[in-house]
Amino acid sequence: MTIIGLHHAQITIPKGAEEAGRAFYCGLLGLPEIEKPDALKGGGGLWLLAGGQHI
Repeated sequence: MTIIGLHHAQITIPKGAEEAGRAFYCGLLGLPEIEKPDALKGGGGLWLLAGGQHI
């Protein structure tokens, strides 16, 4: 088997810790935040873009 790509990765953070996550991932690492799908918006967390990969 050969891995040819990665669709997305999930990094969990506690609900309510989004601002700390933004400070680290967006502020320190410089990753842009992207809009979450409507079906997942109520669950907390945030979505980021790293190159062409969703995190």
